[in-house]
Amino acid sequence: MTSEKQQIILLVDDEELNLKVIAGYLSGLGARLIGALNGMDAIEKASGIPPDLILLDVVMPELDGFETCRRIKQSEGLKDIPVIFLSTLDDVKSKVKGFELGGDDFISKPITKEELVARVRHHLNLRRMRNRVEEQNRRLKAEAYRLSKAENALKESDRRFKLLFGNIKIVIGMLDPEGRYIQLNDFCEEMFGYTRQEMKGRSCLDVQHPDERQRSVEAMERMRGGEESYVETEKRMLRKDGGVFWGNHTLSVIRDASGRCRGFVCFVTDITERKASEELLRKLSRAVEQSQNTVMITDPEGVVEFVNPAFTTSSGYSSEEVLGSRARFLGTSNQDSKLYKEMWGVISQGGVWRGEFANRRRDGSLYWEMATISPVKSEDGKITNFVVVKEDITSRKRAEEALKMAKQTAEHAKRMAEGASKAKSDFLATMSHEIRTPMGGVLGMADLLLDSELTEKQRQQVETIRRSGRTLIRVINDILDFSKIQAGKMALQSRSFNLGEVIDNMADLFREKFEAKGIRFHVANPPDKVPQLLQGDPERLSQILYNIVGNAEKFTDKGSVFVEVSVAEDREDDIKLRFDITDTGIGISDAYREQIFEAFSQEDASVNRKYGGTGLGLVISRKLVSLMGGELNFSSVEGKGSNFWFTGNYGKQEFSAENEYEAERRQKRESEKITFDAHILVAEDNLVNQQVAKDTLELMGCEVEIAEDGERALEMLSNRHPDFDLVLMDCEMPGIDGYQATAQWREIEEERKIPRIPVVALTAHVLDTFRDKAINSGMDDFISKPFSRVRLQDVLIKWLRDGGVESGATAQRRKLKARSKEINVSDASLDMEVIEQLKDMDIVTLVQLYLKQSPEILQKIYKAVEEGDHDRVRKAAHTLKSSSATIGAMRLSQMCKRLEDANRERFSMADLSLEELQTEFLTACHSLLEVIENDDE
Repeated sequence: MTSEKQQIILLVDDEELNLKVIAGYLSGLGARLIGALNGMDAIEKASGIPPDLILLDVVMPELDGFETCRRIKQSEGLKDIPVIFLSTLDDVKSKVKGFELGGDDFISKPITKEELVARVRHHLNLRRMRNRVEEQNRRLKAEAYRLSKAENALKESDRRFKLLFGNIKIVIGMLDPEGRYIQLNDFCEEMFGYTRQEMKGRSCLDVQHPDERQRSVEAMERMRGGEESYVETEKRMLRKDGGVFWGNHTLSVIRDASGRCRGFVCFVTDITERKASEELLRKLSRAVEQSQNTVMITDPEGVVEFVNPAFTTSSGYSSEEVLGSRARFLGTSNQDSKLYKEMWGVISQGGVWRGEFANRRRDGSLYWEMATISPVKSEDGKITNFVVVKEDITSRKRAEEALKMAKQTAEHAKRMAEGASKAKSDFLATMSHEIRTPMGGVLGMADLLLDSELTEKQRQQVETIRRSGRTLIRVINDILDFSKIQAGKMALQSRSFNLGEVIDNMADLFREKFEAKGIRFHVANPPDKVPQLLQGDPERLSQILYNIVGNAEKFTDKGSVFVEVSVAEDREDDIKLRFDITDTGIGISDAYREQIFEAFSQEDASVNRKYGGTGLGLVISRKLVSLMGGELNFSSVEGKGSNFWFTGNYGKQEFSAENEYEAERRQKRESEKITFDAHILVAEDNLVNQQVAKDTLELMGCEVEIAEDGERALEMLSNRHPDFDLVLMDCEMPGIDGYQATAQWREIEEERKIPRIPVVALTAHVLDTFRDKAINSGMDDFISKPFSRVRLQDVLIKWLRDGGVESGATAQRRKLKARSKEINVSDASLDMEVIEQLKDMDIVTLVQLYLKQSPEILQKIYKAVEEGDHDRVRKAAHTLKSSSATIGAMRLSQMCKRLEDANRERFSMADLSLEELQTEFLTACHSLLEVIENDDE
């Protein structure tokens, strides 16, 4: 093996002292070090002698490290050279920029020798491995060329064989697996009296004496079964005229790559003429000598008696050196001795052995051969010789080894990537948990303080604490959303919502901020053609509006901010809306336009310092808009302001009752004090969170007990389970955590046959994997830390069946929750979550309107089905689907969707019958009547 050339490292730094220090650190690696004091010098030197690695300083005059890297990666001859950035810039933004420009690593200054040497050695090793793979590829191509030439030579040999096949004075025939002739040479007519055409399709048994035929049948059966590869016998043969002669009949099996019998080759010689037999043997000997495969004949003890020229060419041994020696001289210590024992065990019993050998040539080099060893037997069945036919498969073995190494390399790279992805997810989960846990205490205590008697100044200070905490939570949420985007796991929900409420809630959040800055903030009333009831994801729409309006507020110091919504495209089943947010702020420079939708992007460092922000808001918003089937873009004039606009597709809700409560829905609900007559167990190890939960629950009238860990919670539940109405279970606790404690408690409930107690997870994790883990462990719901009193109040209403809810709309919510339990949510016709969302509306009027309109729509469906009008069926089903979803009849809505989809494709009823549709309609109507009757009580 030739020694590898010395590797080259290009060091780029505008400080000569830094170059000397780095060169000193790397002096022990044995690589050639080349220095450059600026980016242009580095590119010139790299173009002259391409290095194996570039260490590139970031902060340099004129051409900095980032631009130098970009030009290197754009050069066809230099783009594959790995680049390690060396910089005092240790912020995430700089690192992300470096990697996006094609950098392979990032080392922060001041540099430690151990880290530098380790990373440089790692990248040099990767470069060396890549060079080796490329060299191996070049060798494989050369070997492929050699094999191509060998294949051409084989074709020429085949042509000569066919010439020989047609002229040899011996009957040579090809037989199918059943023993019928499919091809013969012309000599068959001279020997048998039959022409070639007469012989085709005839069984080989037809030209054998009746007394000989059974032996041939048995021989072919053995060869088909793999017991033998060929059989040679002397037998009486028949001519066409009835004459009998003795012939030497040799039959060899033909197998495909899987070892299955594809037919036979037969040789028939008239042995009454010895000269003809001798001529045949001479010609066969020539065929062996001219074969590209190695042929060796040994005696029964393995002593070599014959080798063909291909053997001497392959092994490097002359025939004189080999004859009289045992064949084992080719062996190598790399070969397992069990292989030889197995081989001798087969051939000594008269069987045929096939396998691979690792042999050594005369010059000591290793090569591989595929060998077939067949015994030669005398008339009495005694083994007289062994015939060894071998094929050189060294190239194939090398290719297999190269492929194996490539697979191992790919698997290693995959494991590294998966490990990096898992580490990132673990980091985000840990970060979220570690920040949310103390923030839960901060925000919880702030909420409690705001419910107490405070001076105006104290109240302002607490409000500042709460606003700052919520800002931090939003930053965390942005980072987690960005992680979902990168992992391709961002998804939208779909439910009914009121567009006006979404816009009003957004405006309420910003109105005080704009007033404090003296900025005119105006939200235009949507045109009449903009529907108010839509199907989509209101939370994500609110997030997009919050991000863009928040940017407008952040970057506008005077003037105005204007928000309006319009129809971009009105279709039959859905509508595309356009939202415009226009401000008179600082605007966006031309140089920054291409970067504005990049992650962690701010126009410059001063903008980040002055205005803050993560630089993720627009990235996340653009992804959400894309999921809504729209686009997000902007126009801007630096110093004069910007207009950001986005579009999105939303389903229409064809329910016409919104005008009856439109004025009411725009009124902001007054917060209500709600109390519960409930005994709650809080399992939480954090003392601050214990106090927050206890104080908040007690303000709601609950009796609270604390368990400091999962083990204590299990003990209290086991001894006093009837005392508790609900458990708030922290997920991360020492010893037995919340997941384990819940799972064990569910097993205890099942063993004791006791009623199920609701368990609600308290978790600082917000990733879906942790929420799924909570539900899978047996928990019924979850609250993300930090939790608000409103969120805790909603959970208590949901799970406390006998909660003492005290007034107005909240009393209605409790009744609806209780009703959802009576109906059995697992297969109920109504979705009580949707019913609950209608709590601020005149639900009785809505239900009555639905019960008035829907029977007419159902009649339209019946009539259209009867008349076979697919379009009318589809339109009526669509109308009933939308109104049913709005009122909460989700199962009926799904049936209508199946009917709508089937008739869109011109089918009739798919797998749905009108009887099923009618039954579900009556069930839904009955449930709705029970809801409003229960509400009147």
